[in-house]
Amino acid sequence: MKLATYKSDLRDGKLVVVNQDLTLAVDVEHIAQTMQIALENWVVVAPILNAIYASLNQGRVQNAFEFDVEQCLAPLPRAYFCVHARTEPQTGDWQFEQVRSDNFLSAHNASLIKDAVTDDMRTDVFSTIAAITSEIPTGALPGELNDSICLLLLCCHVKQNDVKADSVNGAIKGDAHYQKVFSPVAVTVDECEYEQVNQSTFTTTVNHKVVNEEQIIPFNINFSEMLSALTSKQSLNAGAVICAFMPETPLFSQSSKGAVVDQIEVLTPELESIFGSMSFIG
Repeated sequence: MKLATYKSDLRDGKLVVVNQDLTLAVDVEHIAQTMQIALENWVVVAPILNAIYASLNQGRVQNAFEFDVEQCLAPLPRAYFCVHARTEPQTGDWQFEQVRSDNFLSAHNASLIKDAVTDDMRTDVFSTIAAITSEIPTGALPGELNDSICLLLLCCHVKQNDVKADSVNGAIKGDAHYQKVFSPVAVTVDECEYEQVNQSTFTTTVNHKVVNEEQIIPFNINFSEMLSALTSKQSLNAGAVICAFMPETPLFSQSSKGAVVDQIEVLTPELESIFGSMSFIG
């Protein structure tokens, strides 16, 4: 199932169901007005939305309309809780950093990089997979958490560096500013399930070109283990956002206004877009 949040008069937008090839959508406000409401009632709401998704894929929804990524907010425009997760290199233990979550940016915020880039600014964009969870109690074991991941989505971590060259040794100095941008579409786990999921299962592209191996967005992530470690001493409310570790190499970097990066996508083995395209410069 694929879900998105369309712009509306409300701060949190309105929930829509999107078909698998990202060409059609249908308004489902009568079932769950927003994504957060859907997540808080996931056990009841998800089967209803999934039935609509199936009908939409079969062309049997009369009030469907053309899906437009330009009308999308982030799938979950704001969250009660968001963390970055990574493993400690020496011990392999999970480490978590809570980050700001009150204003997730939409995928087609064209001015995000264009207006920020100056002679003293370098923008790096790192990408990974994020999970949105249901409510999880304290002390849950990995085997109990397979159904706790409601949705997956693409997360771009935009790092804007105020860069100045050190006149003594040529080192780069500066302050970094971070923003988080999400794909227009969030998907249920089954949309990413294949017989074998590894680094080569999905294709990451920037402007329709396949990225280098070190830039590939990681999919072979054990979210159940990660969530068990996170909830060992705390519970999670529905709608928590967990961003998996970032690759060390950015998908792209920009230090001038000359280059144009307009599209990031993750493709299935059938070369179909999973989360929709992400655009940074219009």
